[in-house]
Amino acid sequence: MAPARLLMFKPHLIATACLALIATAASAQDKPAAPSDQPQALETVVVTSQKRVEDARKVPLSVSAIGGEALKNNQITDITDLTRNIPNVSFSSQGGPGLSTIEIRGISSQAGSATVGVYLDDVSLTTRNLYSQGTAEPRFFDLADVEVLRGPQGTLYGASSLGGTIKFISNQPDLKTFGGSVKTTLSDTQHGGLNYDAQGVLNIPLVKGQAALRLGIEHGHDSGYINQVDQNTLQTTA
Repeated sequence: MAPARLLMFKPHLIATACLALIATAASAQDKPAAPSDQPQALETVVVTSQKRVEDARKVPLSVSAIGGEALKNNQITDITDLTRNIPNVSFSSQGGPGLSTIEIRGISSQAGSATVGVYLDDVSLTTRNLYSQGTAEPRFFDLADVEVLRGPQGTLYGASSLGGTIKFISNQPDLKTFGGSVKTTLSDTQHGGLNYDAQGVLNIPLVKGQAALRLGIEHGHDSGYINQVDQNTLQTTA
């Protein structure tokens, strides 16, 4: 009986040995990839938080920046979208543009001086808060990037930047190339109407390499889902 038992297990031993040889041959054929001589460099993020162009990693401030391509790819089109992508920033909506409050690091004001400065290319759009009147909300249109500086930033941006400052940096004119772009979006609101947005940009070199003009136009409409009752409607009671 012993020889029969030995013959019974021989096929299994042969199969196992074949598999081991195949695995060894396959591993011998796989050569490790040669290490690349080119170092992997990180992308440089440029900010203007200190009134000059700098590498964000070298700025001694707490700054978050989102570039123009990232704004498009992530569909960041307003302040509400911005607060979802940058930490320590919150947004309290009161029903419409110019009626809301932006907070950075939890510092806010319902009346009096704003606590968050809003700038478009170093031009202040900051307004005083007066309950029903809030922060200016620029459209996210033709922007190179958006920078959020966590406060206080009073030294660089004045008393209305206790919580911080939000800067909208627009695209600069191209001194050499004539070009433009058009973008349109269309949607609808359930129980409401149609929403649309149209944008157009035109870049015109005036003196090649020295002067250029960049024009942009944008028009949009959000239908909402609640009808506004006419306040001038005549009403009678008996």
